[in-house]
Amino acid sequence: MADSAQFKLGFCPTMADMAVDLKGNNEFVQLYPFGSAAEALFYLKQKAVNAIVIGRLAKERERSAQMEMHPLQKEGYTLVCHQKGFIEFDHIGKLRVHTYLPQELVQENFPELKQVSYYADKHSALQNLSDTEVVLIDWRDFEEDFELMIPVNESGKIKKYRLPVLYYLKENASQVRQLLGARE
Repeated sequence: MADSAQFKLGFCPTMADMAVDLKGNNEFVQLYPFGSAAEALFYLKQKAVNAIVIGRLAKERERSAQMEMHPLQKEGYTLVCHQKGFIEFDHIGKLRVHTYLPQELVQENFPELKQVSYYADKHSALQNLSDTEVVLIDWRDFEEDFELMIPVNESGKIKKYRLPVLYYLKENASQVRQLLGARE
Protein backbone atom coordinates (compact mmCIF):
# COMPACT_ATOMS: atom_id res chain seq x y z
CA MET A 1 0.00 0.00 0.00
CA ALA A 2 1.18 3.49 -0.68
CA ASP A 3 0.93 4.95 2.80
CA SER A 4 2.04 3.61 6.17
CA ALA A 5 -1.48 3.36 7.66
CA GLN A 6 -2.66 -0.14 8.46
CA PHE A 7 -5.27 -1.57 6.14
CA LYS A 8 -7.56 -3.86 8.15
CA LEU A 9 -8.79 -6.85 6.15
CA GLY A 10 -11.35 -9.08 7.85
CA PHE A 11 -12.41 -12.52 6.70
CA CYS A 12 -14.76 -15.37 7.51
CA PRO A 13 -13.26 -18.81 8.32
CA THR A 14 -13.90 -20.23 4.84
CA MET A 15 -11.96 -17.40 3.17
CA ALA A 16 -8.83 -17.47 5.36
CA ASP A 17 -6.64 -18.67 2.47
CA MET A 18 -8.05 -15.99 0.18
CA ALA A 19 -7.34 -13.28 2.78
CA VAL A 20 -3.75 -14.49 3.17
CA ASP A 21 -3.40 -14.46 -0.63
CA LEU A 22 -4.75 -10.90 -0.83
CA LYS A 23 -2.38 -9.76 1.91
CA GLY A 24 0.59 -11.29 0.13
CA ASN A 25 3.83 -9.72 1.36
CA ASN A 26 2.16 -6.41 2.08
CA GLU A 27 3.26 -5.40 5.59
CA PHE A 28 0.60 -2.68 5.80
CA VAL A 29 -2.30 -5.15 5.57
CA GLN A 30 -3.40 -6.55 8.90
CA LEU A 31 -5.69 -9.62 8.90
CA TYR A 32 -8.69 -9.90 11.22
CA PRO A 33 -10.43 -13.28 11.46
CA PHE A 34 -14.15 -13.32 12.19
CA GLY A 35 -16.35 -16.26 13.18
CA SER A 36 -18.77 -15.88 10.27
CA ALA A 37 -19.59 -13.83 7.19
CA ALA A 38 -22.38 -12.10 9.12
CA GLU A 39 -19.95 -11.06 11.85
CA ALA A 40 -17.43 -9.78 9.27
CA LEU A 41 -20.16 -7.76 7.54
CA PHE A 42 -21.28 -6.29 10.87
CA TYR A 43 -17.77 -5.07 11.67
CA LEU A 44 -17.30 -3.64 8.19
CA LYS A 45 -20.59 -1.77 8.56
CA GLN A 46 -19.27 -0.40 11.88
CA LYS A 47 -16.04 0.67 10.11
CA ALA A 48 -13.94 -1.48 12.45
CA VAL A 49 -12.19 -2.89 9.35
CA ASN A 50 -11.53 -1.43 5.89
CA ALA A 51 -12.57 -4.49 3.88
CA ILE A 52 -13.62 -8.11 4.28
CA VAL A 53 -13.49 -11.32 2.26
CA ILE A 54 -16.48 -13.62 2.67
CA GLY A 55 -17.67 -16.69 0.79
CA ARG A 56 -21.10 -15.48 -0.29
CA LEU A 57 -23.10 -12.51 -1.44
CA ALA A 58 -24.36 -10.26 1.34
CA LYS A 59 -28.05 -9.75 1.90
CA GLU A 60 -29.38 -6.21 1.52
CA ARG A 61 -29.94 -5.89 5.27
CA GLU A 62 -26.26 -6.75 5.87
CA ARG A 63 -24.95 -4.04 3.53
CA SER A 64 -24.80 -0.28 3.85
CA ALA A 65 -24.75 2.51 1.28
CA GLN A 66 -21.04 3.02 2.07
CA MET A 67 -20.12 -0.51 0.91
CA GLU A 68 -18.92 -1.73 -2.45
CA MET A 69 -18.29 -5.32 -3.55
CA HIS A 70 -15.84 -7.04 -5.83
CA PRO A 71 -16.19 -10.77 -6.64
CA LEU A 72 -12.75 -12.42 -6.48
CA GLN A 73 -13.65 -15.15 -8.95
CA LYS A 74 -15.60 -14.91 -12.18
CA GLU A 75 -17.74 -18.03 -11.88
CA GLY A 76 -19.31 -19.90 -9.05
CA TYR A 77 -22.27 -22.08 -8.18
CA THR A 78 -24.23 -22.78 -5.03
CA LEU A 79 -27.22 -24.63 -3.65
CA VAL A 80 -30.27 -22.62 -2.62
CA CYS A 81 -33.38 -23.58 -0.67
CA HIS A 82 -36.19 -22.03 1.39
CA GLN A 83 -34.49 -22.34 4.78
CA LYS A 84 -30.78 -21.99 5.40
CA GLY A 85 -29.25 -25.32 6.22
CA PHE A 86 -26.16 -27.47 6.23
CA ILE A 87 -25.60 -30.90 4.73
CA GLU A 88 -22.71 -33.26 5.30
CA PHE A 89 -20.77 -33.52 2.06
CA ASP A 90 -20.79 -37.34 2.42
CA HIS A 91 -24.62 -37.25 2.26
CA ILE A 92 -25.01 -34.77 -0.58
CA GLY A 93 -25.61 -37.56 -3.12
CA LYS A 94 -28.95 -38.28 -1.39
CA LEU A 95 -30.12 -34.70 -1.89
CA ARG A 96 -32.70 -34.04 -4.61
CA VAL A 97 -31.25 -31.23 -6.77
CA HIS A 98 -32.89 -29.21 -9.55
CA THR A 99 -30.94 -27.03 -11.96
CA TYR A 100 -31.03 -25.11 -15.21
CA LEU A 101 -27.25 -25.33 -15.57
CA PRO A 102 -25.84 -27.41 -18.46
CA GLN A 103 -25.71 -31.13 -17.65
CA GLU A 104 -22.08 -31.36 -18.75
CA LEU A 105 -21.06 -28.56 -16.35
CA VAL A 106 -22.86 -30.19 -13.44
CA GLN A 107 -21.48 -33.68 -14.10
CA GLU A 108 -17.93 -32.35 -14.54
CA ASN A 109 -17.86 -30.05 -11.51
CA PHE A 110 -20.32 -31.68 -9.12
CA PRO A 111 -19.99 -35.46 -9.49
CA GLU A 112 -21.15 -35.84 -5.87
CA LEU A 113 -24.66 -34.74 -6.92
CA LYS A 114 -26.41 -37.98 -7.86
CA GLN A 115 -30.10 -37.02 -8.03
CA VAL A 116 -30.21 -34.10 -10.46
CA SER A 117 -33.18 -32.95 -12.55
CA TYR A 118 -32.42 -30.58 -15.43
CA TYR A 119 -34.68 -27.79 -16.69
CA ALA A 120 -34.61 -25.53 -19.74
CA ASP A 121 -34.55 -22.32 -17.71
CA LYS A 122 -33.99 -20.86 -14.26
CA HIS A 123 -37.67 -20.17 -13.62
CA SER A 124 -38.64 -23.82 -14.23
CA ALA A 125 -35.90 -25.11 -11.92
CA LEU A 126 -36.80 -22.63 -9.17
CA GLN A 127 -40.43 -23.81 -9.17
CA ASN A 128 -39.10 -26.93 -7.44
CA LEU A 129 -37.55 -25.02 -4.56
CA SER A 130 -38.94 -26.49 -1.35
CA ASP A 131 -38.04 -27.32 2.23
CA THR A 132 -36.67 -30.70 1.16
CA GLU A 133 -35.31 -30.05 -2.32
CA VAL A 134 -32.67 -27.57 -3.52
CA VAL A 135 -31.66 -25.80 -6.71
CA LEU A 136 -28.10 -25.56 -7.99
CA ILE A 137 -27.65 -22.03 -9.35
CA ASP A 138 -25.01 -19.75 -10.78
CA TRP A 139 -24.08 -17.16 -8.13
CA ARG A 140 -24.93 -14.45 -10.70
CA ASP A 141 -28.57 -15.60 -10.38
CA PHE A 142 -28.66 -15.36 -6.58
CA GLU A 143 -31.71 -13.49 -5.30
CA GLU A 144 -32.33 -11.74 -2.00
CA ASP A 145 -34.96 -14.22 -0.81
CA PHE A 146 -32.82 -17.32 -1.42
CA GLU A 147 -31.27 -19.19 1.47
CA LEU A 148 -28.18 -21.36 1.18
CA MET A 149 -27.90 -25.10 1.65
CA ILE A 150 -24.25 -25.32 2.67
CA PRO A 151 -22.28 -28.52 2.13
CA VAL A 152 -19.78 -29.12 4.95
CA ASN A 153 -17.22 -31.68 6.04
CA GLU A 154 -14.97 -32.04 9.08
CA SER A 155 -12.84 -29.12 7.79
CA GLY A 156 -15.77 -26.72 7.37
CA LYS A 157 -17.72 -25.40 4.38
CA ILE A 158 -16.95 -26.86 0.96
CA LYS A 159 -15.31 -24.01 -0.96
CA LYS A 160 -16.52 -24.94 -4.42
CA TYR A 161 -20.05 -23.99 -3.31
CA ARG A 162 -18.85 -20.58 -2.08
CA LEU A 163 -18.05 -17.37 -3.94
CA PRO A 164 -15.15 -15.30 -2.60
CA VAL A 165 -16.31 -11.69 -2.48
CA LEU A 166 -14.42 -8.64 -1.27
CA TYR A 167 -16.63 -6.04 0.42
CA TYR A 168 -15.10 -2.70 1.28
CA LEU A 169 -16.00 0.82 2.31
CA LYS A 170 -16.20 3.29 -0.58
CA GLU A 171 -13.77 5.56 1.25
CA ASN A 172 -11.12 2.81 0.90
CA ALA A 173 -11.58 2.24 -2.85
CA SER A 174 -8.10 3.47 -3.81
CA GLN A 175 -6.43 1.20 -1.23
CA VAL A 176 -8.53 -1.74 -2.45
CA ARG A 177 -7.50 -1.08 -6.05
CA GLN A 178 -3.85 -1.14 -4.93
CA LEU A 179 -4.44 -4.36 -2.99
CA LEU A 180 -6.12 -6.04 -5.98
CA GLY A 181 -3.51 -4.66 -8.38
CA ALA A 182 -0.70 -6.21 -6.33
CA ARG A 183 -2.47 -9.57 -6.55
CA GLU A 184 -2.78 -9.64 -10.36
